[in-house]
This record gives sequence, C-alpha cells and structure tokens, in this order.
Amino acid sequence: MYVWVVSGLGVAADDEGQKEKMIMNSMMAIFAAIVAFTVVLPQSATAQEINKLGAMKAKYEALVADINTDCKNQKKAALAGYDKSLDTAMQALKRSGDLDGFLAVKQEKERFLKESTVLEPGGAGRNILVEKAIVAYGQAVKRADADRTDRWRTLSRQYVAGLDFLVKELMVQDRIDDAKAAKTEKDTVAAIMAAGPPAEATAPSNAPTT
Repeated sequence: MYVWVVSGLGVAADDEGQKEKMIMNSMMAIFAAIVAFTVVLPQSATAQEINKLGAMKAKYEALVADINTDCKNQKKAALAGYDKSLDTAMQALKRSGDLDGFLAVKQEKERFLKESTVLEPGGAGRNILVEKAIVAYGQAVKRADADRTDRWRTLSRQYVAGLDFLVKELMVQDRIDDAKAAKTEKDTVAAIMAAGPPAEATAPSNAPTT
C-alpha cells in the first residue's frame, strides 16, 4: 500500500498502475500550482502578489515535506510488517512442533522489541524465517527510498521549470534583481539534483524569497 500526499490530502494506491496514475496526476497539479504563481503581474500588484518566488518556494518546500513524511510512514509500516512476520513465524513453528526454530525466532522478537532495529541480512546460522523477514523488510525500505527519490526529482524538475518561467516573466517586467534571485533559486535546486539522490528529499535552505 502506497500513500501519496498531494497538497495535504492522503491518497492510497494499491497497485503499480494506480501508483503511476497518482504520480502523474499529482505532478500535473504541482505544475499547475507553480505556473499559477507566474502569471504576469499588473502595475498595481500588491506586495503579496509580487512575492511570487517566496510563494513558489513555500509550496515546493511543503510538497518536499509531504514526500519525506510519506517515506517515513512507509518505513514505519515496513518495521511493523517485520514485527508481524516474526509473530507469524512463531505461530507456524509452534504448530509444527519445531522448538529450536520457535526459540530462535522468539529470541529475535525479544531483541527487536528492545532495540527496534532490524539486523543486516546474511547472518551465519540464522533461522530461515527470520532471514526471510529481514530480506522482506530491506526490500520495503529500498522501495520507500526509491519512491521518495523519484517523486522528489519529478517535483524538483517541475519547480525548476516554473522558476525558469518566472525568470523570463520578471525580465519582461524589468525586475532584474528579482529575476536574479529567481535564477539563484533555480540554480541551487538544479545543483542539488545534479549531486545525486539525497539521503532525504530536500529543499534548498537560506534561499532568497523575493
């Protein structure tokens, strides 16, 4: 189960087809929101209207925060799934009368409840059911990280496109300093993207909010 948050609304997708559709719809909504901030301003524009870069940046940062929250929730679900897998394994081993296997899984369950961590796969002499649960957990975490990176990159590309549009609009309005600030933000985001997938989806800090 994947949960996507778009503008504060949680949406669940149960399969890959729905997941891809959710991503496309959310990115279209994001781009529409960004473009909405870049409409040419009239000469009598208010201070709030003039601060388009600040509004765009705030929207981008909020969506980045949503992406990170989704990822953390998916990892919490994976951790809960690992706990449940150990319970299921103990029940199966109890029914089959496998005392040694039951005690091995029980020992891992007690360690997990105490430390709330999952061991690295490939432990020598480890019970096979424990190993399977560890591998399944690792795969779930990798999926969560991959989803976060994909969504962050797509969002950031849309944000950079919106900033590029904003720079041009500001130039037309002869707001050169504001255009420079928007370009600085654009270059900062592009540099973060070029550096490779972040440990956590990120928005640039201390960026101008003209």
